Amino acid sequence: MELSNRQEKIIEIVKNNGPITGEHIADQLNLTRATLRPDLAILTMAGFLDARPRVGYFYTGKTGSELLTEKIKNIRFMNTNLFQLLYKKVHRYTMLFLRCFWRMWEHYSLLMKIRA
Repeated sequence: MELSNRQEKIIEIVKNNGPITGEHIADQLNLTRATLRPDLAILTMAGFLDARPRVGYFYTGKTGSELLTEKIKNIRFMNTNLFQLLYKKVHRYTMLFLRCFWRMWEHYSLLMKIRA
């Protein structure tokens, strides 16, 4: 994830002064809190910052590559669980289909023997 210059400045401010409120960050950058809100939301959702009510923002200590690695691990974990669930469902229906097919084949074979 590529950060804007303002987002990198916000991270530096929080790293050096955290925990810090959005109002204090805005004062240091000579911006309004409303201007900073989207950047703070992005940085918080991305995992660079964390926020606590009545405390402020603080730096999580994670780099972009660490956050990406975490995301990939979570995706891999979710896909593994999803794969296992799908495998169980597909396996169940495949076995059901094969049993039905086998019974039909047995009936068909029996019918052919009777006719012969």
